[in-house]
Amino acid sequence: MIKIKTILVILFFCTILFDSPTYASSTDDSCQRLVLTVLTPNIEAQIKDYYRNKLSYPPTFAPFLGGTTLEFKYSESHIDVVVTVIPYVGPHLDVGKDRI
Repeated sequence: MIKIKTILVILFFCTILFDSPTYASSTDDSCQRLVLTVLTPNIEAQIKDYYRNKLSYPPTFAPFLGGTTLEFKYSESHIDVVVTVIPYVGPHLDVGKDRI
């Protein structure tokens, strides 16, 4: 419940602080970076949990190097965030493409 409230507060501030039609592309990027920064520990935990029995070395992901996308689904009572990541091991050897 606290995580949902935190995400809602961040998205609220993103819409208020960065609401400028002149900088729409950079604003969207800034908000996505902020949401990814907040969600990174949860994303890493989900990746490690999923690949725990599949790989001998736990993969990680690079949230700002590309391949990571965010989809927001707005409802009246909440916001769903779907994150698509490409986890890797070693020197960026992809192990899959996951939706969380």
